[in-house]
Amino acid sequence: MNTRKLFMCFTIVLSFIIGANTLWAETLTNANEYDSSSAMMQNDNKDKEYLLRPTGSNGKYCYYLKNPLRKAFEGEYEAAALFSEGLAYVRNGGKYGYIDETGRVVISYMYEDAGNFSEGLAAVKKGGKWGYIDKTGRLVISYMYDYGYSFSEGMAAVENGGKCGFIDKTGRLIVSYKYDEVGRFHEGMAKVGIAKKEMFYGVERKNTYWGYIDKSGREVIPLIYWATGNFSEGLAYVSKRNQGWGFIDKTGRVVVPIIYEGAYNFNGGLARVEKGGKWGFVDKTGRVVVPTIYEEVNDFNDGLAVVIKSGKWGFVDKTGRVVIPLIYDYVHLFSEGLAAVKKGGKWGFVDKTGRTVIPFEYDKDNYLLEFKDGLVALKKGGMWGVIDKTGKMILPFKYKRKLYIRGGKIYDSLSSTTPINVEKEMAQYKTSQVSRTQTVNRTYVKPAPRVVDPMKKPIKWIGDYVDGLAPAKADDGLYGYVNVKREIVIPCIYNSVKQFVEGLSLVEIKNNYGYINKKGEVVVPIIYDYLSGFFEGLAAGKVMGKCGYVDKTGKEVIPFIYDETLVFSDGLGKVKKYDMYGYVDKTGKEIVPVKYISIGEFKDGLAAVKGYIGRKMGYIDKSGKEVLPLTFDDAKDFYEGMTVVCKGDNWYVIDKTGKILYNLKGHIVVSGFYKGGLLEIARYYKQGWKRETYGLIDKTGRVILPPKYSYVGITDDVIHVETTRSVDEWYDHTGKKIKKK
Repeated sequence: MNTRKLFMCFTIVLSFIIGANTLWAETLTNANEYDSSSAMMQNDNKDKEYLLRPTGSNGKYCYYLKNPLRKAFEGEYEAAALFSEGLAYVRNGGKYGYIDETGRVVISYMYEDAGNFSEGLAAVKKGGKWGYIDKTGRLVISYMYDYGYSFSEGMAAVENGGKCGFIDKTGRLIVSYKYDEVGRFHEGMAKVGIAKKEMFYGVERKNTYWGYIDKSGREVIPLIYWATGNFSEGLAYVSKRNQGWGFIDKTGRVVVPIIYEGAYNFNGGLARVEKGGKWGFVDKTGRVVVPTIYEEVNDFNDGLAVVIKSGKWGFVDKTGRVVIPLIYDYVHLFSEGLAAVKKGGKWGFVDKTGRTVIPFEYDKDNYLLEFKDGLVALKKGGMWGVIDKTGKMILPFKYKRKLYIRGGKIYDSLSSTTPINVEKEMAQYKTSQVSRTQTVNRTYVKPAPRVVDPMKKPIKWIGDYVDGLAPAKADDGLYGYVNVKREIVIPCIYNSVKQFVEGLSLVEIKNNYGYINKKGEVVVPIIYDYLSGFFEGLAAGKVMGKCGYVDKTGKEVIPFIYDETLVFSDGLGKVKKYDMYGYVDKTGKEIVPVKYISIGEFKDGLAAVKGYIGRKMGYIDKSGKEVLPLTFDDAKDFYEGMTVVCKGDNWYVIDKTGKILYNLKGHIVVSGFYKGGLLEIARYYKQGWKRETYGLIDKTGRVILPPKYSYVGITDDVIHVETTRSVDEWYDHTGKKIKKK
């Protein structure tokens, strides 16, 4: 299925969820609005959701409640519609009547045709003519129409002699029979059309020209448009022959130019428009607020809109800013603050900042993913389970059939009325996990006596002693530890070992890493593909291709869901996921969202970051706040309250507020500030960047050494340079030449 087809399906789903508007001109159907031949129909009653389902080969239908799926009441009907204002028309014996939501017939079978109730009245047909009844079955408007349509804003369209007009609820004709096509009233206006015969390329054909009337029947907007939509938020889209689509107000004034290839109704102050085959959004003044650069867009929901570009999905806000990058294969709408997104064939969930809250580990055939009462049912490893909004497993992934959530309880089918005993299921799951873990531990952790006979394995090499222990290598090539008496106290069973640091040593068995204590006891299981040293109490690790952090007890305190993790510094750990970087704290909370394509180390409390959109750089603080916006082409680390940034071809020194301290006047900066406040610069050639000669400036912008050296090296007290003729020279940090060392 291609992207466009996917988005069409997505739009259809959204139209049920958020009332998405449609481009096509609304046309009235007759009072028999539902097609009874469809296998299943669903209404939008959120308290009771009904389905119409065929009963079998007799061609009749019965009513079911959707959730839980069960028969609503006994009764079979030749034709039926879903409930509207508490009543539904049904047909039996060739005649129509009305039932209530208990299935009781409240208006007898006596009509030749019938329509849904709207604003307390329904159109019914008797004796070949249509009239209107109320909910008691009393005839309110006599049978006198060839067709009758449902009421909207106190007015209903009726048809006689092939022409349409409008009546009020007393049956009084307000708008005379003179239109060939009409729409319903919206915001006090209804679109009306008259068909005209015209010649097109030598062929006569009928074209309908559309305009608008008010409730008095006055033609407020002339019938000059080829297509029109209903008024929404005071504006309606219209189309003129050979011009395109635009928007008018209720006086007929064009407020959005008729220049677009497509348009949708206004929703929340913005409307979707198409130009050059691409979609964007305009406001009510006609200003383009989201550029027409996307293959598809959808209406805003909770302040964000789904957009697609180059086949990738993401979200933009109402200013056009890409809030959630276009890196996903598919997305769902937000529910309870989270949206399901698909990447690499797996589903996960992001919040409205784009931060991945629930990792991408759920099966590709999940659908309509949304949280209900803080829970969502998902498929993983071919089986269904339930998680909460933190990703915590609420129900194990062991069910073959889809699970359903109603009122905070979990059911194993639509028809089930007995919820699953979550506590019991989780208790059984935890018991099975403990058993499995013990089996795994026996696989990896090989018990060994604390003291081994030194003659059992001849030692061929002993390393340096630390706190009375030294790494030792046996003649079979395996490592352990010996005491000062050269006795093996930790058996030589490891492929590699490290020196003890703070009572722990990193050890390896066949490319699996873990930590042991000085007694030889395994503290961190030897199951990891990689483990770093401990920094601030945590070690970065990798297992089965995913990275996370463990503490000194072996507990995985930050889940292994990342593609890369770096050691902790100043309470934060740098992490990478899907080529994006961020920082987590020691609880695993993403303090800096994983949304930057590069991120530096914190210096002076700020870190340089590069955004996904526009590849611009800026600075964040340790709370993740963007202190200096992402507007720079390059940005270096801070040093003593200042840093170097680039915009275009110019480099500047700025302070933490973004104030420019001075312009580096054409110098190209190679790296940020070195110790002593020195900046390395390069010579610029007209034909491009050729860093063949280098120099130094100090933090005031003064040139210490001009960019004429092939090498510049800086230490704490001296500058070593090499000329293009391979002559070594030495200078102090002020640029004064000193004697050769």
